[in-house]
Amino acid sequence: MLIEGTSRYYLKKIRAKAKMYEYHIPNELHSTTEEPVNQLIISAIAIIGDFSDIIISNIEGESFDYKDFQDNLRFAAKFFDGYVESKLYFGDQEYYLLLGAVVYYLCDHNGSSQVLCSRISFDIDLGVYGIDAVLTQILKGDKNVIYNGKYEIVSEICRSYNHFLENGIFDAYGELAVFRRYIYELGSDREVLFADALIAVIYLKIKNSAYELMPQYTAIEFETWKNVISQGTLVTELWQAQRELGKRGVFWGTSATIQMPTSSGKTKSIALIILSAFLSKRTNYAIVVAPFRSLCREITEELKKAFSFDDSIHVNELSDVLQMDFMDIILGNREMDGDKGVYIVTPEKLLFVLRQNIHILSNVGLMIFDEGHLFDDSSRGITYELLISTIKLYMTDETQKVLISAVIPNAEEINEWITDGQGEVIKSNAIQTTEKTVSIAEIKYNRENNKRYAYLYFVNPDNPDEEEFYVPRVITQVNIKLHKRETKERVFPEINNGKNTHKNDIALALAINLCINGGTAIFCGRKDTADGLLNRILDITNRGYDISNLIKCAEKEEVEKLSKLIAMNLGSDSIYFSAAKIGAFVHHGGIPMGIRCSVEYAMQMGLIGFLACTSTLAQGVNLPIRYLIIPTIYQGKDRIKVRDFQNLIGRAGRAGIYTEGNIILSETNVYRYKNVNYENWKWLNYKELLNSNQAEACTSELLSWIRADDEMEQYLNRIIEIFETHYASEDFAETVNSFLEDLKVEKEETYRKADFIVHQMLNNIEAIESFLLFYLMEDTYEEAKETIHEIIEETLAFHLAKENERERLLHITDLIGSFIVKVVNTSDKRNRYSKSLLGVRKEIEIEQWVQGHIFEICTCKNEEDILTMIFPLLLQTDNSLIRACNKPELLLEVGLNWIKGINYHDIHEAAIVSDIRILARNKYKLISINQTINLCDNYFGYDCILTLAAIIENVSYSCDDMDLDYNFKMLSKRLKYGLQNQCAITIYEMGFSDRFVAGVLSDIIESEYKAGSRKEILRLIKQNENVQNEVLSFLEEYPAYFEDKIRSMIEN
Repeated sequence: MLIEGTSRYYLKKIRAKAKMYEYHIPNELHSTTEEPVNQLIISAIAIIGDFSDIIISNIEGESFDYKDFQDNLRFAAKFFDGYVESKLYFGDQEYYLLLGAVVYYLCDHNGSSQVLCSRISFDIDLGVYGIDAVLTQILKGDKNVIYNGKYEIVSEICRSYNHFLENGIFDAYGELAVFRRYIYELGSDREVLFADALIAVIYLKIKNSAYELMPQYTAIEFETWKNVISQGTLVTELWQAQRELGKRGVFWGTSATIQMPTSSGKTKSIALIILSAFLSKRTNYAIVVAPFRSLCREITEELKKAFSFDDSIHVNELSDVLQMDFMDIILGNREMDGDKGVYIVTPEKLLFVLRQNIHILSNVGLMIFDEGHLFDDSSRGITYELLISTIKLYMTDETQKVLISAVIPNAEEINEWITDGQGEVIKSNAIQTTEKTVSIAEIKYNRENNKRYAYLYFVNPDNPDEEEFYVPRVITQVNIKLHKRETKERVFPEINNGKNTHKNDIALALAINLCINGGTAIFCGRKDTADGLLNRILDITNRGYDISNLIKCAEKEEVEKLSKLIAMNLGSDSIYFSAAKIGAFVHHGGIPMGIRCSVEYAMQMGLIGFLACTSTLAQGVNLPIRYLIIPTIYQGKDRIKVRDFQNLIGRAGRAGIYTEGNIILSETNVYRYKNVNYENWKWLNYKELLNSNQAEACTSELLSWIRADDEMEQYLNRIIEIFETHYASEDFAETVNSFLEDLKVEKEETYRKADFIVHQMLNNIEAIESFLLFYLMEDTYEEAKETIHEIIEETLAFHLAKENERERLLHITDLIGSFIVKVVNTSDKRNRYSKSLLGVRKEIEIEQWVQGHIFEICTCKNEEDILTMIFPLLLQTDNSLIRACNKPELLLEVGLNWIKGINYHDIHEAAIVSDIRILARNKYKLISINQTINLCDNYFGYDCILTLAAIIENVSYSCDDMDLDYNFKMLSKRLKYGLQNQCAITIYEMGFSDRFVAGVLSDIIESEYKAGSRKEILRLIKQNENVQNEVLSFLEEYPAYFEDKIRSMIEN
């Protein structure tokens, strides 16, 4: 059936009407809807009937091209969804909901099908003698389907289907055929429709089941998979993306580079890949590398649930502490024969571990790299790239390597590099798990009432120049109260004209209006912008603006618990606490981990409905967002990349929670100028970002400072000349910055490009030095040169580079390598230096300092003594906060308070008493709470850990003292987490990742027993009733994230 333009026009009218209700537009402003829109139901029902017939006719294996029907099915799905929401329907709403659920399922939008089914009552009765109830139960995924109608044969079909759910065997195909013939002969038209839908759905449920497909995809016998799948912890039905992996051999063991859309079941796919490797006995160990701690945590939790059926599969998230943990298991020291391990780790931690013992890789048969588009990320791209280069060199061809990303346009190039061209390239751009809408805000002025309104114009996501419909007066500008001594009129929302203070008011007003409908997030390019939104919410609340929707869309009890946790960490005088009390939350890298985890979980569980967030939203965290509001496409001074924007908007419309994700572009004065030459540049920017085909290729951070366009080639050559002359003499930075200053006077644009190249070089030199140290085991560089070149040739930079760029890369490598061999003149010392992740000069500085202070170091009795002793060395850092501090030596007090487990608020108060100030805009200002958090989490919790790892290596080399070594390693852990003892640290690593919570739980546990290991702590909580009751009583007062976690641990 061909859907004509007229039908599509009327569908737009239906969707527009639905949006009027969704966006709370008064009825008198609704657009009129022509009568023919109701006639679309005939076409939509015909689509269901036709496709159901095709499925049933092809059940014996005759092939048909599913894509030929996709457009029609999506049309019908949008119709039924919109028809219900538009309130245009006649009769029983559940009739249209069920048809919508059916067609969503038929077009592979399983999650959306379940969303509509969740709105259907158990006792649905559409006059088809219970066929509708059976269909609803199957679409919902019920484990035991019940039939109470008049057709005995349907009872037999249900019995067989329930049997299939338990053991993968369905034996009622004959009954389905008989039932269909009977209904066609004697049933009503409605019975025929629902009977065909029921049979088609059952066929697809069986055809796409894990029982049916995993034995095919893995060549592992059915009985083995049956025993696993019947446990109910893994997916029982493979979604579209997972089936594509199976068809391309990934579950069989084929390496692959995979572009997998957000919300298409990535972690479930990872679980199937790992389990397939274990069941086929290809390996007992798998490593999953994820570049963000939050993503590691989420993957760990999901894999633990997936593998909870088998006690022999151990899922471990390796801590970020730069120490060897769990590695004895990978090296072969398993608790029992047959035990298997899954390790989730950041690139930095795995690179550190491999520097200690590269032979670990010989026992790992599966490597999975998540977020594989980040090789050109300025903060961690080079570490990720060098890690994979190391793995490529040392792993065998038999090792399965899988790289996954939601946005990787040049997947073919990346695959050629990571799998040497032997792997599959799987790009699933066509896969959609939910529908997406894109709208853009514009302001209209009504002269009759002298008011301004925000309109939303909905555009075709695939062709933004095509306007589909608009929704009027979504927001009305209103006057708000004045504070004392204010005389100028105040309004909300202010209209962004480039001059006003509150540039994100439209986004905020939209969020307040819409959050009552479902999870709402405002994307902010900077952390201070997100915090500014909280301040604005508090401001308009005090001025009488109604923000009650923020509380109405949340569970009041959870809001109180989140507020209490924030108070215990940041104090009740912080904006985060005040905003939380009225239902407003932020999610960014400056928020302590425990609060972030709790807010994420509350959002996931529907316990809160609004947050302002930065790019942390795009870092793999699964938040159920219905409305993603984007007030700007800039992050600081730079426009967001197309691929990052695509990754971001992919977070809207979580499958299984919403049927649609709404991307709202709230920047005004853009859409009105879309057809005006010279004034439509902003619109053209938005169009480019919305076009996934414009996404930037995944490149290499290492490549970025040896590549230049024709205009910059001469300047790059000059920069490299300066590097050749001055790198070894330690004044490269000074000399090249002098060159840049001269260039800035001559050519501003050229200066900007040259400054970028230099910035990349200065950022990455230490990483390259550390990388080369690991391989320079010969006495001279010439002896090692051939090996070093082989290693560099394994990098993505070399793979993507042109011939002249490759020569440049090897030349720079030779310069660095020759220098290293010269200044670090023994292979033993180079090996020792390589075990940390620092550059050569820093390693030399640390070694000399340790040698000069080894006697004093050896007299240290505890971690506090050690921190006090080494603190002058830790202050020799490029950390911007330290360099901007008026009294850096006083930061020792901050560090000591941090490792005592004192909360951020009290650490901050003590810093203020000590008059610690930070230089900002040429003026020293008292340290802020945000700077205190940054200092603790990033300086003490990260920068100092890197330096401490090198100190530990040098102290161990010079001083054989087990107690001292223990104290140093304990200090490393305490600095990482800001906790006082091993018990608190272990609890934190078990998932109770809040310093206050971990500290209190530690006190409870240690009041009964000096527990250290995870197993001991968990055993004590499970078996000691007093401890369990006290733990539960405490956690009941804090966010659901912690309470649900401990109950899950106790139950399992």
